[in-house]
Amino acid sequence: MDRIDAAFARKRVFEAAFLAMLAGPAIAQRAERPDVNVGDQWDFVLYYGTPAARPNRSWIITSVSSTAVEDTENGEQLLLTPDLNVQNSPRSRESNPNALRFPLEVAKRWQYTSDWVFKPLNSNGRLDVDVTVVRHERVIVPAGAYCAFKLESEWPPLGPGC
Repeated sequence: MDRIDAAFARKRVFEAAFLAMLAGPAIAQRAERPDVNVGDQWDFVLYYGTPAARPNRSWIITSVSSTAVEDTENGEQLLLTPDLNVQNSPRSRESNPNALRFPLEVAKRWQYTSDWVFKPLNSNGRLDVDVTVVRHERVIVPAGAYCAFKLESEWPPLGPGC
């Protein structure tokens, strides 16, 4: 092997080691379902269209069991699955919500089908969803900087002609 080939081979080994070093922490990341306790309160922002920064939703945990997490949302009944998916809220209802499935790990994938109702418009439908945990990353939001998993969900277009 001449000098150029040897240098190229060392460069490739270094690149592979460097990439493995970068990939190692991401691959090793795993998140179990967070502990949820009666009395926990989560305040957050939910908006459609015009961004808002002031919390307009408040969830307060009222009961935790192996089959459900019962809460209130701004004083109205809210029901979450054990994996913290919204099953029934003042705005919507789903038959099989599975947008989250703990533990979360990079490259984890799952599929689910769920019938949904959007209460304000009395509209309904069915979703066939593919979910992938894409990566573990640092995100910055008005509440601060956090390490988080990025999940991507894909489903066919809704309605005729889409």
